Amino acid sequence: MTTTVNQRRSDVTAGLDVDPVEVGENATTSGENAIAVGVDASAIADGSIALGDDTTIDIADAASVGDRDIFITNGRSVVFPEDQGSQTLADLPISGDSTAGTEHSILFTIAGTEALEIFGEADGSGGVQNLSLNLPADIDADGDIDVADIIGDSIEISDGSGNTFFAVDANAANTAIQLSDNDIDGLNQINPTNSELKVDGDLTISGELTENSAL
Repeated sequence: MTTTVNQRRSDVTAGLDVDPVEVGENATTSGENAIAVGVDASAIADGSIALGDDTTIDIADAASVGDRDIFITNGRSVVFPEDQGSQTLADLPISGDSTAGTEHSILFTIAGTEALEIFGEADGSGGVQNLSLNLPADIDADGDIDVADIIGDSIEISDGSGNTFFAVDANAANTAIQLSDNDIDGLNQINPTNSELKVDGDLTISGELTENSAL
């Protein structure tokens, strides 16, 4: 680290090489060009920065702020370099020590109220399974909301045998909702509210329509 010292009578540039930098009781560094600031702070990897008491960082060229929140002042935001294409805003690593089925999640709140939750489960080998998105509140926006804006491609619900029996298709050229390919005790059933099924528009039936037949 080089420090420039300006004096009254003359400007003097003094080179101060400090490698590594350790500030705080029991602060330790073992990586090249590493910086540890805080009581028991530890910067292990090369180029790593540990800020805060009891903070440990072992990822090269990364910074860890371990004992305090990150506060972004009014009007400021997270900014990526120009023309960088797809970027990762946040990552939640999972190790092989996390047993299969253990939930891992990222939560966004507004005024302390849950607004968006992204969660999944550890697969037992350092990966993730059953990724899901939870919106506690309603989806609302100015103007029309297209199906594709909500689900992207499609939503499919399958039975234990892998047969799809409910699908919502985001492609406007295809059927929006499909019920198919699932037999429960030999029956395909629809259970509408108040024992009434309403269809706005034309209804096409392939096969026989029997009045008052029980399912």
